Amino acid sequence: MDPFEELERMAINATSDSQLDEDGPCADDITRWQRLFSYAYSEAKEKIEKHRSDLTRERVSEDLWALLRPQFEGYDREAYEHKLTLMSPPSFSRAHSDQKSPQNSVSETDASFLFRMQGPLEQANVIREALGSDSAPEFKHGWGEDGEARFCRVDSAGKAAVDQWLSQQRSSHRSTFVRESLARKDLSGISIHPFLGIDATLPQHRQTILKSRPEPQQNQYPVWYFFYGTLADSSILAHQLQLSEQDVPMLSPASVDHGMLKSWAGKYKALIDGQSNSRVQGWAYEVQTAEHEEVLRFYETARYEVVRCSIGLPDRKDAVTSLTFRFIDPSQLS
Repeated sequence: MDPFEELERMAINATSDSQLDEDGPCADDITRWQRLFSYAYSEAKEKIEKHRSDLTRERVSEDLWALLRPQFEGYDREAYEHKLTLMSPPSFSRAHSDQKSPQNSVSETDASFLFRMQGPLEQANVIREALGSDSAPEFKHGWGEDGEARFCRVDSAGKAAVDQWLSQQRSSHRSTFVRESLARKDLSGISIHPFLGIDATLPQHRQTILKSRPEPQQNQYPVWYFFYGTLADSSILAHQLQLSEQDVPMLSPASVDHGMLKSWAGKYKALIDGQSNSRVQGWAYEVQTAEHEEVLRFYETARYEVVRCSIGLPDRKDAVTSLTFRFIDPSQLS
């Protein structure tokens, strides 16, 4: 890293943090961290103080926070920065980017990142050139203290391509990439992969693939989802999707085959692959739009992935091919 860039970030962090309460975190901040991260009072206070004392940490800009804020109701920017440090792997904080946690399981190759379109990477055609792709990358718009800001979403390969392009251009500009804590969704268009509890490479499933188009497709909406944890609470679901009081989400009793539930961190339910005769009871909800689905993917975080599954509904004779959130690393569960 450029030492001047490091010093500049430290100066920004120090200046910003000097404006905070000199007597320590305020009660509202501590309560927020208790609610969001299930910390005890003293633990929340200690975590906030440690976060603020780390002058080398990467900050989320006002413009980027303005873009992300609607998806993280109840957070402030500081709490969101802490949320990113809890992700696996801990790639947000550059100060700790070389440390490997024994619990890390979310592959860096599966990550997605946002960077601001500015400097030599301000124009879409230049970004396409840097990515080496003829297709337009995904753009996001937001508003910050400096007005409108544009961001580009890339995967890990795109992140590497951008860094390489900047190096080849001998540019002094360095893009700051913020890793998104977003449940991965990569449904095959030619096979049932990924599918809860079923190996799509087995011959009997390959035969099914050849006979019909696998559903749901990657961008098919509306689409049924099977919920088994906090999202099975209609009030939580409505809150996350920002539905009006008149638009109460209609959850249907449902069961999913080939799965089993375990516990993560001693308090969260986590669905993983089960035996061929295993079944989990829960609720089904028909997600209407890609925007609503993205909100739910952020809610579940990068510890989960979207997979196809087979669910039973009380008013349907045949099983319905649906989607659900599967925990990525069963070794972390109890």
